[in-house]
Amino acid sequence: MWERRVTGADGSDKAGIYLSNADHCTIYNNVVLNNDWWGIYSWSSDCNTFTSNIVNSNNRSGIYLHSSSNNILTGNTANSNGWHGIDLYSSNHNTLKSNTVNSNYWDGIFLKSSSNNILTSNIVNSNGFYGIDLHSSSNNNTLTSNTVYLNGNGIVLRFSSNSNMLTSNTANSNYWDGIYMDSSSSNTLTSNTVLNNEEHGIELYSSGNSNTLTGNTVNSNYWDGIVLLYSSSNNTLIDNTANSNGCNGICLDYSSNDNTLQSNIVNSNAQYGIYVYHSSNDNLIYNNYFNNTDNACDDDGNNIWNLTESLEGTNIIGGDHLGGNYWSDYTGEDLDGDGLGDTMLPHDSGGRIQNGGDWLPLVLTFSIHNQNTGEDFLTIQEAIDDPDTQDGHTITVDAGTYNENVNVYKQVFIRSTSGNHEDTTIQASNPDDHVFEVTADYVNIAGFAVTGATGDTGIYLYGANHCTISNNDISDNRDGIELIGHNCTINCNTIQDNTGYGIYVHGNDNVICNNQVKQNGDYGIKIYNCYGNHIFWNAFIGNHLYHPEYTSQGWDNNA
Repeated sequence: MWERRVTGADGSDKAGIYLSNADHCTIYNNVVLNNDWWGIYSWSSDCNTFTSNIVNSNNRSGIYLHSSSNNILTGNTANSNGWHGIDLYSSNHNTLKSNTVNSNYWDGIFLKSSSNNILTSNIVNSNGFYGIDLHSSSNNNTLTSNTVYLNGNGIVLRFSSNSNMLTSNTANSNYWDGIYMDSSSSNTLTSNTVLNNEEHGIELYSSGNSNTLTGNTVNSNYWDGIVLLYSSSNNTLIDNTANSNGCNGICLDYSSNDNTLQSNIVNSNAQYGIYVYHSSNDNLIYNNYFNNTDNACDDDGNNIWNLTESLEGTNIIGGDHLGGNYWSDYTGEDLDGDGLGDTMLPHDSGGRIQNGGDWLPLVLTFSIHNQNTGEDFLTIQEAIDDPDTQDGHTITVDAGTYNENVNVYKQVFIRSTSGNHEDTTIQASNPDDHVFEVTADYVNIAGFAVTGATGDTGIYLYGANHCTISNNDISDNRDGIELIGHNCTINCNTIQDNTGYGIYVHGNDNVICNNQVKQNGDYGIKIYNCYGNHIFWNAFIGNHLYHPEYTSQGWDNNA
């Protein structure tokens, strides 16, 4: 592939390549450098494509679109220009995709009064001021999957840039903030990753109102994770993670009022989990998880730390009531078993919430028990991992739904407290991993619904001998049970609606009996390269077929 070198345009407003009222052109594979003003300049030109150009070291912007719309910029490199790498002014409905924009004097990508543009999968780094800058009523733009690092601020929305959508961007290791919004409203930030920035992770400044932040990960920033400053009000923060920041996880400051903070995880921040001060009032803060040395400080505000009454619904720690927040420093008790604290109310985080506090703090319910040691746990894996749990111990699991992938490497008996799989469900937290992976001998698993391993196996026994799997309902996985072991018993299970095998056996002298194996997408049972298994009194219904695979087994099936 050959390229064209375009250089040396001298004089005011001159460009290496200039389009004026020119539509449906293709500009590709050019090297445009060392021009007095612009590298590529599009004036009032629409529906053009700019592809694989290298636009470096021009005295103003590398690629400049003025009053130009419906253009596509893809795969261009814009480096070391005197102003911006890519510059849009009054230019709408353009697509910028997979461009590399770095080491420009001002901004990497700059939009001024430009709306309804799409910026996706661009790499923007090491620019002098901002990585991506939406300026002066640049509205309704979509920024997706951009990587923005080592700039001053990473992504900036300012001067009434409203109703933009930022999704799945990475804004890490910038010298100021990862994402900064100034006087901009009704923007939506979803699933962005904002780490290791040298000031704040996400900052809303000066009347940044009615923005929605959902599912962002904002960790390990030098100052605050998420901060709302100077009358930034009526914003909604839901399902964000703000951990291990150098000051506060979340900060509301200087009359930032009427915000809603719900279902955020705020852990291990150096100063406070949440800091509310300088007359920030009427914020609703509930169903958040606070686990910090100092969880909260509210110096003079009148804020609301719980719903007005308990409501049924799954809360952030898995309980079945919504109320207030989970506080790692709450030491009161739940007297009526509803998962909400009943003593030492309101919780005021050691007196640091000066007005009121949380009247409905969430209380963890330790519903997994080692019957031999008397210890209680939050997860099955914690119970197995505990050093006091030894071979031969019994772990019981109270009724409920548990999102786990469990690695069973000790010789333990794991059973539901009720013995009824209808009220105790183990759901794969990672659907591409086994729900239970058993690598120890003499393991028993009984009385569970085992589900959700859509990319793997419900119960997987690998090199595990003398194990018993009984009285379980194993459904909606890829495979139900895979047994690579000897002298095991699989009995009285219902194994149904898995997309692959019901049961797969690659081992000798196992007993498979009294199971209902129904409606699985592949074989009801497949037995491979083994002998001496006893398979009897099972019902195989609606599977692809049951499959003995050239082996010597004992069969007496009720098909």
